[in-house]
Amino acid sequence: MTPITELTVVELPEPEPQSLVLVPRSTAATKGSRPPKLEPLEDRLAVGVVAQAVKLGTGGLPDPKGLLQSDVEGFRFFLAQLTVTTLAASEEPFVEVQVDVRLDGGDGSSEPIAWSMAPDRLEDKIQLSREISIDATLKLVALGAVEVGPGAGWKRGMSVEKKEPFLLAAHELTSRPLWKLRRTSATEIDGMTRLSLMVRAPEQSTPTGQVRLSARVERQRLGIFPYDAQLPDGDPVPFALA
Repeated sequence: MTPITELTVVELPEPEPQSLVLVPRSTAATKGSRPPKLEPLEDRLAVGVVAQAVKLGTGGLPDPKGLLQSDVEGFRFFLAQLTVTTLAASEEPFVEVQVDVRLDGGDGSSEPIAWSMAPDRLEDKIQLSREISIDATLKLVALGAVEVGPGAGWKRGMSVEKKEPFLLAAHELTSRPLWKLRRTSATEIDGMTRLSLMVRAPEQSTPTGQVRLSARVERQRLGIFPYDAQLPDGDPVPFALA
């Protein structure tokens, strides 16, 4: 792997969050039952997007190293930052939130692509203990140390580290990148998550994008249900790159 010898820090303005409405998708009824009537959820999810052109060479970022001339010639680059804010409810937590970005060249030419995405993966590390304790009479006892004495026994154990992905990126180098946030045994989907996207677009194009969010929410005593997130007027969240 080529070592990184030069880093450039780019600071974007804070995106203005837009509140979304979670609209339940239609669900099929199971045999002998009716699908529950679900109402839209408001003030639970918001997204903000800000983007700016990235200038290369004189007066801008250093000329990129390690790239082929064909990677940059005839293209422009844009940096976009997304903030996804979720407000969890104790009785109706998010199980999964998906952030879909759709890039469009605007002139029928080749489409912009997600040149790079960050973060691409975040994990929770869970320590699993598989310890069994047996006393002197061959009875299974609670997990923990076995006391020394007439009833002394023995224990056998193994510790395993399990990685549970909390965030995953997908479809890099396409015009349909996405991120998935997943609830794990250690982390709820709650609060703000920052996502960054480097977009490469043909030089003469006028690229735009849309952000579409969907979620799965656990409803108390009802189950887990899919929702589509949208602006109050029913549209996805648009943003301009050029």
